[in-house]
Amino acid sequence: MFAAIVLVIPIAYIFVGKQVRQMNADHTRQLQIQGYVVDYPVMSSSHVQMTRIWQLFDTPTPFYVYISSLDIIAAAAGRLGVADLKVGNSAFDNKFVLRTNNEALLKRMLTPELQEALLAWDKICFKTGAIVGILTVDYLPEIKTGRDERRVWMIETYGKLQDNDIKRLLELGYKLRDATLTAAKTWQGPKEIKVSFFEGR
Repeated sequence: MFAAIVLVIPIAYIFVGKQVRQMNADHTRQLQIQGYVVDYPVMSSSHVQMTRIWQLFDTPTPFYVYISSLDIIAAAAGRLGVADLKVGNSAFDNKFVLRTNNEALLKRMLTPELQEALLAWDKICFKTGAIVGILTVDYLPEIKTGRDERRVWMIETYGKLQDNDIKRLLELGYKLRDATLTAAKTWQGPKEIKVSFFEGR
């Protein structure tokens, strides 16, 4: 009897694990069908597993946005008062590094609600950029022109997220994407959609 139980438990564990992996794979494929891509890169410098979700904008945007609590050195500089792009919320300013090509728009975009949503994550980064900048030259080879235009948004965090956590990350990505697009509608001046090497702050 004991031997049978010992045999059944590993088999059940393998079966359930296979089912969970299949569900995760199906969910990821569904996201891809909807136009979103979920990647699990490993950072070359620290070998840390990441989860990132990205999507193309319908049209390129002039608005460069970089909001990150992943940049430890820059965040430390911000706490020491070296970085000067702040929103006035000390909890947010001490944790996040902000870079942009339009400070007024970024501050307006980062409502208290969005700040709270970002603060709910330990490590998080949202940014806009080009295929050749945010992604790599290997991505989207079918797109022949405009690969240096700001047409991608990405949100990423540490760890290999699955299911509900991916949905949470995606929902935050939606909110930040929509806020970016809404802010960009009030853009004044030249609308440069090509990224520059030293873009932002």
